[in-house]
Amino acid sequence: ERPYANAATGKNGKAKSKYLELEEALLGLGVPQEDVTPVISATVAWRVTEGGLVLVDRRRRAKALRRVKALVPYVVEHCEVERERVGTLVAKVPLLILCDVEDQWDRRAVQLATRWFLEKGGEEVPSELKRWTQTLRRHKALGKLSTDQVNLLTSIGFDFGLGITGEWETMFDKLLDFILEYGHSQVMPVNVYKRKLSLHEWTELQRIAYAAGRLAPDHVERLESINFDWKARYISRWLRFYQDYRSSRSQSGTVKLPMEPMPGRKFWRQKQQVLWYNNDILPERQTMLRETSFGFNPYQGKFREVTGVIAALQGHYKADTMLGLLVRLYDDLMVPEDGRAGKVELYQARQLARWMKIHLALGEAGMLTPAERQQLEKLGVQWEGLEWQMNFEALLKFRAIHGHCDVEKEHRLNPWVVNMRQNRHDLPFEYKALLDMVGFTWEKRGAWSRMFAQLTAYREENGHVHIPRQGTNYLHNHLAAWLTNQRALWRMGKLTGQQISRLEAIGVVK
Repeated sequence: ERPYANAATGKNGKAKSKYLELEEALLGLGVPQEDVTPVISATVAWRVTEGGLVLVDRRRRAKALRRVKALVPYVVEHCEVERERVGTLVAKVPLLILCDVEDQWDRRAVQLATRWFLEKGGEEVPSELKRWTQTLRRHKALGKLSTDQVNLLTSIGFDFGLGITGEWETMFDKLLDFILEYGHSQVMPVNVYKRKLSLHEWTELQRIAYAAGRLAPDHVERLESINFDWKARYISRWLRFYQDYRSSRSQSGTVKLPMEPMPGRKFWRQKQQVLWYNNDILPERQTMLRETSFGFNPYQGKFREVTGVIAALQGHYKADTMLGLLVRLYDDLMVPEDGRAGKVELYQARQLARWMKIHLALGEAGMLTPAERQQLEKLGVQWEGLEWQMNFEALLKFRAIHGHCDVEKEHRLNPWVVNMRQNRHDLPFEYKALLDMVGFTWEKRGAWSRMFAQLTAYREENGHVHIPRQGTNYLHNHLAAWLTNQRALWRMGKLTGQQISRLEAIGVVK
């Protein structure tokens, strides 16, 4: 029995037979039988189940079937690959079957892959292909390459280079101006932190890349043409820590022991982790850290333990998503101590939120195993909308401290909150439901009176103001969250006397 499933039509026999066409096409190319399933998994699968069942993406399958027919004659006629070796080529570089030889980018990628396959690395690269590879490095730094394009190039060992930035030309011009003014290329480090790369940091990156043999030849040639000094006279504090950290690791990324750490190394490492998952680290520094197998995840080795705790908390709070659980945990923090055992503390809720953010970032960077992704999906972690989830978690913290979601104009969340209000009719249902669960104010003018009127109507209908939070009635969830906010504001002394009197009149207590 073949390990494939139709992702769109289920068990329909006629539709399912179309998915077997790809297997037959690959076998017709000469792909070894044992390599067929890995090729399909790498190219047209959107997920592989625990049992090894490959769930096939219908559109990618159709694309692969169309393009593989044109790929064979192209690599045979234009790339000098013998017909009987095409199957071996596809087995080594599965993503080639998604390449459209009518498209210029895909065609050049096929040419590059076949040169690698035929081991022509020592031969002179055609000028057109050489210029294209230089463009690839710039586009990679600028984020202009798709995931499939990066994966294809990585699979053939393409070297994107270390220290290559998207603004290489601009920085080169700045360096040239510096040399013309001062007569040397030893740029002093700047102590003021800036989000953009300084000229000193850029020159450091070029020296590191050159020493590692990872600087593009054309960049080496241009730097040497202006008498660039490859030996650094001034070393920044960040690079000193980086060199210290790198020297403590072997080629395989494991720690060498014994090793006397540089004072402050632990703090420096933690800072890089925080900068990374908050997306505040310079891309060039991230590349350098990944070269050393840097551990971006401070919870490494605790995955099963933490997921077990989260699953238990979700069962207790009847929350089916990770964000829904965080809402309930922060809700509890807004309620006075009531003697309940096992109540989560503020630092614990923040640790769980941080754990979620780190694993979202790891997922986006492709640094999670399939088993870890599957386990996180069972916990209701959503991979789409990373920035939205980060902002929502920050809003939860703000609400827990201030008792409401109306952030002031000076707060960094204000533009996002304003955007939520302005685009409320276009927001996905899941986003609106989560914002309702925290008592988000969609329209500020007259909001308190409107919500109080809804609370009064609820009391008249039900005889109390104890609104359950775990129900599926999203209007009631919004009202319950608003009431929680009012109680928190009351305890903080931030409600007016009139508002307190009106709440007391319908039986609301602190």
